[in-house]
Amino acid sequence: MELNNKIINACLDRYGISRNSLKKLISHQNIVYSYSKDNKEYILRVSNSKRRNLKFIYGELDWISFLSDNKVSVSSAIESLNGKLIEVVTVDGNDFFITAFKKAYGIYAKKQYRNKELFENMGRLTGEMHNLSKQCNLNKKYFYRPQWYNSNLLNYINITVDKSETIIYKEFYNTLNELNQLPKNHSSYGIIHSDIHFKNFNVSDNVITYFDFDDCEYGWFVNDISIQLFYFYVENYDSNEKEEDARCFIKYFLEGYNKENHLDNYWITKLPLFLKLREIIMYSMLYNWKTFDSCSPWVKKYMICRKECIENKKTLIDLDFSKLCHEK
Repeated sequence: MELNNKIINACLDRYGISRNSLKKLISHQNIVYSYSKDNKEYILRVSNSKRRNLKFIYGELDWISFLSDNKVSVSSAIESLNGKLIEVVTVDGNDFFITAFKKAYGIYAKKQYRNKELFENMGRLTGEMHNLSKQCNLNKKYFYRPQWYNSNLLNYINITVDKSETIIYKEFYNTLNELNQLPKNHSSYGIIHSDIHFKNFNVSDNVITYFDFDDCEYGWFVNDISIQLFYFYVENYDSNEKEEDARCFIKYFLEGYNKENHLDNYWITKLPLFLKLREIIMYSMLYNWKTFDSCSPWVKKYMICRKECIENKKTLIDLDFSKLCHEK
C-alpha cells in the first residue's frame, strides 16, 4: 500500500509535520513513518479500512492509555492538532485511519544485549500487563478488540499455502481444535499484546518500552509468553546451543513474570501447543520466502526444513516444560 498526496498532505497538516522529516519504515499491515517535531521523535501510522476496523483502533488506543495510566512503559498515542487520536481521510470512497505515537525511548536490543537481566525485565513487563488485564476481567472493564480466533494471522494459511499441503492444513486445524478445548477464566485469559518480539520494544538503561499494539486481542496470557519464546528461538536458529539458550531465556523470563503476575503451571506445560500455532502461522507467512527481495538470515534456516518438521509433528523447541515449572 502506497499513500497518495491527499493522504500524505492530511498527515502533514493535521499533525503539523514537515514533509522533510517523514521517513518511511518497514511495515506489513500498515504504512508507518517516523518524524520529528520540536526536537521530539514520533511514529505516524496509516491504516486502510479494508484491513483495519475503526472501533478496534479505538480499543487499541484505550488499552494503551490504560496501561500508561497504570505506569506501564508503553508508547502512547498523541492527539492531532484537531485534538483527535484518530484522523480519518477518505480517498475514492475508501477510509484511511491516521494515528501518531510517541517514539519509544531507547534502542533496539541487539543480540549482544540479550542477557538474563533483559529476559527478566521482559517477563516483568509482560506480567504487569497481564496483571492489569486480570483486573479488567474482574472489574468487567472491556476494550473493543478481537478475540484470538478472529486474528488476521490465522487467515494466512488459506491465502499462501498450497491446498495440496493437506498434512499442513490438518496440523493447523488440529492445533486450533486443541486450543478451543482449553479453559478460559479471568486468571488465564484476557487482553494481550500478542506480537511481542525484539523489534516491538526499545530498551534504555534496562527499561523496556513496548510499542505496536496493532495486533492486541483477547487470548490466553500464555500466548504472549510463547510468542516471545518463539521469536527468541528462531532468531537464534543458527546457534548450536539454541535449546539451552531457549531454556535460559524462559527461565529468567518466568522469574521476572512471577514477580508481577501468577500463572498456573498448567499453562507453562501448554507452551508447546501455542508454539506449534505460531510455527504454522510463520510457515504460512514465509511460505513464498524464496521470492522475497530480501529477508532476515534466520528465515532460510527456519524454512528449509519447516514443512517436514510440521508434518512429522516434531516439537519446535526440545524442552521439558513440565520440568521447567519446578525451576521457577
